[in-house]
Amino acid sequence: MRDQTRQLIQTTGQSALWLSGALCLILFALVLTRLSAQFGYDWAVIDMPIITLTTLLVCAGILFFTGVVFAKRVSGPTPFNNTKIALCLIILVGLVARLILFASEPALEDDYQRYFWDGAVTAHGFNPYITAPQAVIDGREDHQLADIAIQSGPVLERINHKSLTTIYPPLAQATFAIAHFIKPFSLSSWRSVLLAGDIATLGLILALLSFLNRSLLWSAVYWWNPIVLKEFFNSAHMDVLVLPFVLGALYFALKTRPVLATMALGCAVGIKVWPVLLAPLIWRRTLQRPGQGLLCALVFLAICALWLMPYLAAGFGDNSGTVTYAQRWTINSPLFTTVRSGLRWLFGHFGDPASAAHWGSVAARATMAGLASLIALAVAVKPTNNATDFITRALVVIAALIFLSPAIYPWYTLWMAPLLALVPHLGLALLFATIPLYYSYFYFAAREVTNLYQNGMVWIVWLPVWLSCLYSWRSASTVSDVKMHARFSN
Repeated sequence: MRDQTRQLIQTTGQSALWLSGALCLILFALVLTRLSAQFGYDWAVIDMPIITLTTLLVCAGILFFTGVVFAKRVSGPTPFNNTKIALCLIILVGLVARLILFASEPALEDDYQRYFWDGAVTAHGFNPYITAPQAVIDGREDHQLADIAIQSGPVLERINHKSLTTIYPPLAQATFAIAHFIKPFSLSSWRSVLLAGDIATLGLILALLSFLNRSLLWSAVYWWNPIVLKEFFNSAHMDVLVLPFVLGALYFALKTRPVLATMALGCAVGIKVWPVLLAPLIWRRTLQRPGQGLLCALVFLAICALWLMPYLAAGFGDNSGTVTYAQRWTINSPLFTTVRSGLRWLFGHFGDPASAAHWGSVAARATMAGLASLIALAVAVKPTNNATDFITRALVVIAALIFLSPAIYPWYTLWMAPLLALVPHLGLALLFATIPLYYSYFYFAAREVTNLYQNGMVWIVWLPVWLSCLYSWRSASTVSDVKMHARFSN
């Protein structure tokens, strides 16, 4: 009787915690939606409640991180004493929170305006890599694009970096076009496309959790992530659309279906280029079957050639957004800026300051790209021990890419969010509590003191995460050493 009473108390406590988390998530979505009304185009940036927004996101991130810590370190009975009921709660609450944010104004983000324009251009059969929006605004293009510009209303003027052509790969352009076909220049239409991709991501997370023989309730680490809600359903960033293809590639690789995994990976590259770094890990098992490996390579090359065709048709001129992004984009990456400063100082001993600045930047980008590539190869060298090891290595590749990137936006960090539901890592989960501090940049920029962010705040974002990851790695190494010592002692 005493044991039953204790179990009832534990179950009730667990259920209360889950209900509290659900309430907090819904409340977060409601507050963010209400607050977002003060971030519209009628407001000057200096008058926007940026500090309030940042505080809200940081507090939500801290609560999320606390929940992950609690879930990982404290075991107990299933909430409501029924896994199906708990899973239904997770799915329903996450879905309601997303639908609430359909009514919100994107806060401090306007990338969706480019999606609208690209979608319209693509839907009308034009190559979006040829003409920069500024050329249409200046009236330098034919009447067909001019007609689209008239239909777009204020969208064309609101696009950022109007002098550059789009950077988004062809399959991403197809999703923009789909949203345009549903309803032209509609944020709700675009969010519906994002929601479809997000639901597919959740489905694959559940499938992978089942394959790993882990509780399906761990899906909450992704589905209840407040930064996922902010970046994908308030800010409406397109990165969520790459996630189901990445997860699909990993799932098919685990199921020993390398050709299907390669096709999924090729589709992922058609939305964002970075998943190419997962190719060595996904193809690792084909080393024992050269014919199968060759087939995978040919399939992947064929898919990538298809994506490359519209770029080649447009050319890579001075106004190429892709080239400019690869050469110049830098933000929120203290590791990159530190390496770049060191290389510029080094090159300054061999040439004039302008030359040193240029080649130092080039060398820094090459160094970071080289390191990310080496890590991707190194992770794939040894055979994986099991499915969990395979997913963990994929997470290492993605995390390394994020840490080494010259530009790190909050939505980039969500590339690893689904994998944290599969193999929770506290050091990386901590990033979702600190990355919202990025939005304070706009507060400093509006007051023309961005150096306070670049020299101070950015370190508050990243240093705790680096230290936490280092501690986790050292702890794991220590445990491994102890096991190895015990094995040889016996």
